[in-house]
Formats: sequence, structure tokens, C-alpha cells
Amino acid sequence: GRIPLWRVPGSLLVCTWAKTVRELNLEGCSLKSIPDNMGVLKSVRVLNLSENRLVQLPKSVSSIQSLEILNVSGNKLKSLPDNIGLLQNLVELFASNNFLKELPNSLCECFKLTVINIENNLCQKLPRRLCLNLSNLQSLKVEGNPLK
Repeated sequence: GRIPLWRVPGSLLVCTWAKTVRELNLEGCSLKSIPDNMGVLKSVRVLNLSENRLVQLPKSVSSIQSLEILNVSGNKLKSLPDNIGLLQNLVELFASNNFLKELPNSLCECFKLTVINIENNLCQKLPRRLCLNLSNLQSLKVEGNPLK
């Protein structure tokens, strides 16, 4: 079986590999938190934090400018960082099976998004500009939300 980490040590992110790693997969590690200094992961294109116990993401996740795929599905998130719109290279966002009540308006600034999956959350509405701003969007999965 897997050994639960509970949290990622902040010291792990100051290792020399942290600046060059392209994919970080922490799926199913029973994480309850991740460090605030995620922005040091300058080259990460894929960040998989799915199937953990995260209740929030630090705002520093939005400073990973190279990030193309973010998977936070299967956690206990009630919200995504307000500044998620800073992820200008984000192409795919997977945030299903959480407790999200809404999506940040700044998500509409992620112009390269082609996939958004927020199935099985608590979202009652989507940002008004979502469909207007995201002309590259090919898949929007919202089933299992009490949308009005």
C-alpha cells in the first residue's frame, strides 16, 4: 500500500530538481496541505494533486507559469485560488469531486483552456464571462452540480 504523506515538506521544493521537474504527481498521497512556496516549480507543466485530502490550494500554485494541466479532483476543496487566472498556459483543469461552490472569475483569463471538469461539486453558477472569454474551450463538464 501507499504510505500517507499528510503534507509535502517545504524543504522538498528547494531541492535542485524543483526548478527543472516537468511533471509532479502526488495523486493519492493523503495530503492535507501543500507548501506555500509552490511557485518555485518553474518548469512544471503537469501538477496532479488528485485523490488527497486538500481543503485549499495556496495562491502560489497560480505562480507556476509553465503549468498546462492541473488536476485537483477528489479532494475537499471549497474554492480555487482567486488568482488562478495568472495561469496563462493552463490548458486543462480537472477539479471534479470536491466541494467547490463557485469558480473564480479570474478563471476566464486562462485563455488557453480547452478542458474544464468540475463534475460533482456544489457550484450553483458559472462565471458570466466563461464562455465568452474561453474561445478554445472544447469540453466543459459540470454534471452533478446544482446549477441554476
